[in-house]
Amino acid sequence: MTHGVPARTSREVQLLAVPEGLPRPEHFRVVRTPMPQPAEGEVLVRNRYFLMFPGRRTVVGGGLEGISFPGVQPGDALFGTAVAEVVAAASGAEGPRVGEPVSHRLGRREYAGVPVGACTPFGDTPPDPVAPRTRPAP
Repeated sequence: MTHGVPARTSREVQLLAVPEGLPRPEHFRVVRTPMPQPAEGEVLVRNRYFLMFPGRRTVVGGGLEGISFPGVQPGDALFGTAVAEVVAAASGAEGPRVGEPVSHRLGRREYAGVPVGACTPFGDTPPDPVAPRTRPAP
């Protein structure tokens, strides 16, 4: 079952060159890639929002010893936490359903084939990242 899947390509952000200091636009490129075809046990998601944080710099060019994220080398697609919508899933498969919002760590691309176990469903409504936080009454 599919929901709003384009025909052929997806876009992803790739590292073009390892920066000596702070990353700049010329260190990255946006490329068109073949549309991911999710394997058994995966869903196809369309990413809507990406988490941005300065710690991502530690993985560019190889990463640091002891961190839990792999290093990113020139030509690699960038990864990171994303909020996405499931747009395709095998019928009868366990896991998130088409139209369901999920979070995963294969961000920085328009579409991704994500293992079902790597998706965190939000339920009926994803949290609003700009909503004011309320504190419980004392």
